[in-house]
Amino acid sequence: MLTVLAILAAAMPSMVAHASSPEELLKRGVFLISRARFDDSIKALEQAKANTSDASLLGRIHLYLGINRSILGQPARSDQDFRKALSYNPELQLDPKRIKASIVDRFNSIRDSLPGELRVDADVAGAVVMVDGERTGTTPLRTKLTPGVY
Repeated sequence: MLTVLAILAAAMPSMVAHASSPEELLKRGVFLISRARFDDSIKALEQAKANTSDASLLGRIHLYLGINRSILGQPARSDQDFRKALSYNPELQLDPKRIKASIVDRFNSIRDSLPGELRVDADVAGAVVMVDGERTGTTPLRTKLTPGVY
């Protein structure tokens, strides 16, 4: 009987991890970063990623995967995660008070390098398109903009 209980107790952490929601796994991944348990954080974040299709959540998951991989000296994978995070949410930010400056700089340089495209089609050809109060062109329009809210 004690052997069975010991086996169940040993299996419990993995059973709980599988039962966790993607949001809980993201929180766990962030917590593990704060404890310098980067590989465990990546595992939790990868599990969260595999269990959600929510774009907002995926953006945050990839952001923290990028932070982990930056810390672990994996710049190519980190850059890939940062790009993916920004593709889900171009408004994501890193807090320079909480995150190492070199990681924040790298993330911001990736954001600045990403092309954004504005495409406007209308029923009327030649309609004026304004972005933040400035004339950008006429329809149909296809132009590059830096990612962000306009």
